[in-house]
Amino acid sequence: MFHANKHETIRIISFSRKPISLLPVLFNRFLSYIFNKWTGRGDRREQKRDALMIFRLFILLIGFGLAVSGGISMIAYLNMITAGYGAREYLLFISKKMECYLLPGGLALIWISIYFPQKKE
Repeated sequence: MFHANKHETIRIISFSRKPISLLPVLFNRFLSYIFNKWTGRGDRREQKRDALMIFRLFILLIGFGLAVSGGISMIAYLNMITAGYGAREYLLFISKKMECYLLPGGLALIWISIYFPQKKE
């Protein structure tokens, strides 16, 4: 019988080297950074690491906002298909609209914020 610990189970489910959710880690680092700054605790290396995680959280949230607005624009333009246009005309039309490029740009920012390489401690 196969017994796996919690981390191996997550690794099997996610098919990647990273945990499934990075958001709790980012939020924890954000809170520890604020606490260490407020109380004056923590060494310089911890503060630098926490500041990097806050930056990554910021990039993740910006990417999420861009992806949502781009996805909503693409869904709104799907009404062209019900007006009689085909899929080819739809794809040509959205390729000319700047707001539809927000979806791939936002997804790229999300991907970069999660999988951006960092130094191992």
